[in-house]
Amino acid sequence: MSTDMQQVREAVDELERAVQVFTEKCIEAGAYLPGIATRLRIYADEMADRYPDHTNGGLDT
Repeated sequence: MSTDMQQVREAVDELERAVQVFTEKCIEAGAYLPGIATRLRIYADEMADRYPDHTNGGLDT
């Protein structure tokens, strides 16, 4: 299976735009940004749990 790097780059760009829009809307709403950052870290951790990286000998916990 090969990776289509152009497709990956487009997906990364789309994610970055979405995070920027999300951040702007949170700022407009007066959200507590450290809390928003924590929420994003939780999403990232959940994704890491779903797709663990075994390529460098990572261990499941």
